[in-house]
Amino acid sequence: MGPIYPVHAFTTAGVPVLDAFGSQWYDFGQHPGSVNRPSGASPGRHIIYETLLNERSEKRNSIIARTYIEAKLFRYFTFTTNVGIDLNNFRSQSFQNRIVGDGVTAGGTSTRNSNEFRTISLNQLLNYNRKFGRHDITVLAGHESQKNIDETFNGSRRAMNLDGNIELANFVTLASVNGEVNRLRREGYLGRVNYGYDNRYFVDLSYRRDASSRFSPQSRWGNFYSAGLSWSIMRESFMKNINWLTELKLRASYGTVGNDALDTYYEFQALYGLGWNNASEPGALASSVPTPDLTWEINKTKNIGLEFGLFKNRISGTIEYFDRGSSALLFAVPLGLSAPVTTRTENIGAMSNKGIEIQLNADLVRSKNVNWDVQINFTSFKNKVTKLPGGQPYIDGTKRVAEGEDIFAFYLRQWQGVDPVDGAGLWYAATGTTTDIRVNAKGDTLTFNPNFAKMDYSGSAIPKFFGSISSTVSVKDFALSFLLNYQVGGKFYDGNYAGLMATSYGRALHTDNLRAWQKPGDITDIPRLDINRTGVFNSQSNRFLIDASYLNIRNVTLSYKLPKAVLGKIGFDQAKVYIGGENLAILSKRKGMNPAESFNGTNSPVYVPNRLINAGINFTF
Repeated sequence: MGPIYPVHAFTTAGVPVLDAFGSQWYDFGQHPGSVNRPSGASPGRHIIYETLLNERSEKRNSIIARTYIEAKLFRYFTFTTNVGIDLNNFRSQSFQNRIVGDGVTAGGTSTRNSNEFRTISLNQLLNYNRKFGRHDITVLAGHESQKNIDETFNGSRRAMNLDGNIELANFVTLASVNGEVNRLRREGYLGRVNYGYDNRYFVDLSYRRDASSRFSPQSRWGNFYSAGLSWSIMRESFMKNINWLTELKLRASYGTVGNDALDTYYEFQALYGLGWNNASEPGALASSVPTPDLTWEINKTKNIGLEFGLFKNRISGTIEYFDRGSSALLFAVPLGLSAPVTTRTENIGAMSNKGIEIQLNADLVRSKNVNWDVQINFTSFKNKVTKLPGGQPYIDGTKRVAEGEDIFAFYLRQWQGVDPVDGAGLWYAATGTTTDIRVNAKGDTLTFNPNFAKMDYSGSAIPKFFGSISSTVSVKDFALSFLLNYQVGGKFYDGNYAGLMATSYGRALHTDNLRAWQKPGDITDIPRLDINRTGVFNSQSNRFLIDASYLNIRNVTLSYKLPKAVLGKIGFDQAKVYIGGENLAILSKRKGMNPAESFNGTNSPVYVPNRLINAGINFTF
């Protein structure tokens, strides 16, 4: 809502509006004598008043237990069994008052939720480890099992009886009661062989066979494997005279893992949603169709890397090329209008992410009283969808998923600008458009109707490169460390900004609207403000794409170690005083925008990460 509306209520003469107890009313557009607000100003809502009157509490109890038994068998064997138990109880209570906000029409509501989540995991591992001569071999065989049980229960009542009591018994009408139990089971067998020769050549082989109850019995087992090779070049005789090189290792690997992350535990079954009752007659509605052939999504990774160290490891790091792809993707495929449900989950499609990752570590200064080290991480990659069902593309929000294209590429209406004659917003017209068009001096066919605008690719949310920079500088007993996250390039669709560029009575507007077209001849990038063409102002288009580059000052800490002479007097062995901050600033193209909010390049109305300032002392005695 617009900031022009006051927090408290006043008459048109500026006199405070008081209730029967002499307290001033909060202005939510519905107090005695008030004028109703337009829809854009959220009539009947007041963030402060609702926060004061409503209640919401959440309580969580967690028990995490781990134990193991290890036994030595014969000379080279070790048997280990691990047991893990996670118990999480979550309870919440919420109350919505009957004066202002969502609870008004119901006369006040109270809701209770009770959830219990249990996970039990077991594994049994048998290790064989032996060295003989120049050979070093390790063999692992194992079995794993996991059981998840999720129980939920919630109830809600409405029509509050007496003020001050938010327990369910104080509400007249039963609004809803619901509860369910969900179970998930996973089981797997695994094996791994690691072999090294002369501490120079290494081979790693592994195999897994996993099952998930998310899939039907006929297709719930999947086979996954990996293989890796590495060569410690520095161990070779021809490298012994190269003194400036401390470490040099070449490695390569290929592997697959399974993914069963679905929205439900029972995706393969034909399910019916309960609660579709007609008065006292029970009813159910189809919610999913059977998919007995649905199985694991397979994630594949190829990489080749080089590890190095220079000048007694004053400079070290890794350079890695990777190709991380997926096949048999778990996709929700849209069904026809006559189908009982809207989508069906299938194993279709494939895509890949190819790129390079670099990690550099450097001791720039290394002396008795002064030390300075720097770590830099750099990643750059490209995405490509390599296969879709039937090769047919589809629109997914601001993206168009198509074979041969980037899954993070924006597909939007093509914005041209503002007509200086009448201030109309203009887009490039789609091929064949004959109505609501204009032709500019360049001969381009334009349209002032976004429904006839040309759709096209408009850049990708994937940056040119991204990573982090961390460093520590110490001078005697003082130390300053920091961590920076960065991104260069890429596009970001600022939906929050687009929402503030729409005209609506009572709604908050961005100050950029002050640059809007006002008279013939005005040259501006903001079209004329016209309440009758509200949808034109924030129609989804590349007008609202912005450079996604950013620098995030993630962490800064200054510390001081107390000298030993002082420590002896106060009885401490060690003591360090520090002051620091986290999320100190995000520097981006538009103030308040956080490009790190999501990797797909879109945002939502949420707060940027909290800025945290902290100070303390660590001591040992």
